[in-house]
Amino acid sequence: MTMVLMLMLLATLLFVGRAQSEKIVVTLLLNGVILLCAMVLMLMGFHAVFVGWLCILGTSILTLFYQNGFNQKTAAAFLALLIVVVLMSFLIWFVCVRAGLYGLDERNWEEDDVVMLDLHLHINMIRVTYVVIALGLLGAAKDSAMAVATGAYEVFRCHPEMSWQEVYHSGMNIGRDILGVTINTLLFAVIGQSLLMIQMYFDCGYPFSQLINSKSLFQSAMVVLTGGIGVELSIPVTALVLSALCTGKLKLPTREKRVPEN
Repeated sequence: MTMVLMLMLLATLLFVGRAQSEKIVVTLLLNGVILLCAMVLMLMGFHAVFVGWLCILGTSILTLFYQNGFNQKTAAAFLALLIVVVLMSFLIWFVCVRAGLYGLDERNWEEDDVVMLDLHLHINMIRVTYVVIALGLLGAAKDSAMAVATGAYEVFRCHPEMSWQEVYHSGMNIGRDILGVTINTLLFAVIGQSLLMIQMYFDCGYPFSQLINSKSLFQSAMVVLTGGIGVELSIPVTALVLSALCTGKLKLPTREKRVPEN
């Protein structure tokens, strides 16, 4: 069944992606290799946060620059992502420590498979949880950042006389249109993942107060909460960075030429 779904994914990708299909497939494979290498390095004893940041940089460079080329759009999205992830890192670490988001939750402890596992991994699980949530944040913020950068840049191409304030407001207007859809996508993803777990709690007679304070539910909710905050931050940051790049206030090593007026 897994192979059938993978073939369906590749078939639809070839049909929709056309010329970009090859780069998309290569990017997916290389991102998978990066994630696998990150897990191996963590098991070898390397600092999980350091490995996580290497993973964040590697996947971002591949997804943005290899797949879409080096230009003002991808550069703005990349810089905005770095700013947002750095700012959110402090909040993620604080919540992980205060809420105890590490190790197994109360639901996993009751599974029979846990008895057969060696739980002494000698890995700081707070750091691992931080990396997991940061990668989830990166995935959510990357979509909105690239959408804002692409839309605002195309507007600037048609009107190269625009000031940086006008480019910024254009990016913000585009971001407001996609904000609700992106956050709802995150919400439905978490609901789909946690629906059976919530049903199990209700079937077992757990009160709502215990459910809302359970570690297992909060770990799932943490992804959508941090992802939603990251999406909201990525929109103004991307719009600001792109406006600075387009109007020359921030220069790239190989900055694109402004489109001449007709």
